[in-house]
Amino acid sequence: MREPPRYGSLLEVLCLIIWKHRQSLMVASVRAQAQAAIGGDAAVEAFKEFKSQVNRIEVEDQENKMRSALKDWAKVPEIRFKPVAPLGTAPSLPSTIRASEVDAVDEHKEAIRRVLSSSKLRPLPRTK
Repeated sequence: MREPPRYGSLLEVLCLIIWKHRQSLMVASVRAQAQAAIGGDAAVEAFKEFKSQVNRIEVEDQENKMRSALKDWAKVPEIRFKPVAPLGTAPSLPSTIRASEVDAVDEHKEAIRRVLSSSKLRPLPRTK
């Protein structure tokens, strides 16, 4: 921009807002650096203020996104569930074990028994 914006125009308002934001960032930066040189709890507070000035736009965007998400969630109608099976009866599930899987499990158990019987190791007694 080579010349200042026209007095009272929207462009002038925008330029003033940007200038004010830059000035507040510079003041917060200088204050944070000065307090850090001195030390103490005031340095932590000055840095937090500077950080909030830098991240102010992001925080406002997050708050706006959360507000809109909450409004969208409020538009969802209530969810109702109804049982598939009649009440008082236990649903039965079909078995998925095949005969070959049963044979493989039996072979595995038999192999474990052979190893245990051929070695000196014995299984621990079961406790009730």
